[in-house]
Amino acid sequence: MDNCSSVKVPMDFGYKISADPSGESVDHKSYRGIIGYLMYLTASQPYIVFAMGVCARYHANPKVSHMNSAKQILWYLKGSKTLGLWYLAGNDFSLQAFTNADHAKCKLNRKSTSGGW
Repeated sequence: MDNCSSVKVPMDFGYKISADPSGESVDHKSYRGIIGYLMYLTASQPYIVFAMGVCARYHANPKVSHMNSAKQILWYLKGSKTLGLWYLAGNDFSLQAFTNADHAKCKLNRKSTSGGW
C-alpha cells in the first residue's frame, strides 16, 4: 500500500457490490482487519461510513471484489490525510450533518441503504 496511488472517492458512483458467489475467496483475517481499521476511522472521518458499511456486509465470506472495494477506501484515505474531524479537549462545538436514504435499492435483499456526510 506504500506505493499505491490515491483515488478521489471512497467508492465509485453507481458501483454495485454483490455477494459474488462465484468469486475467488480471500483471507478472512486480513479482510476483517481492514474492515475493523475502517470502522475505527469512522469516528474522525465520517465520510467513509457508507462505503465501509457496504464492504462490511461481506465480512463473513469475502471475495476478491470485496477486497478491491475495501482497498479503494484505503487508497482514498491515502489522498485525504488532511480531511477529518478533530476533537479538541475542552471545546464545545456544533456538528452539522447531512444524511441521504436510498429506499429499497439493495440488490440482494431490497432493504434500504443510507449514507451520510
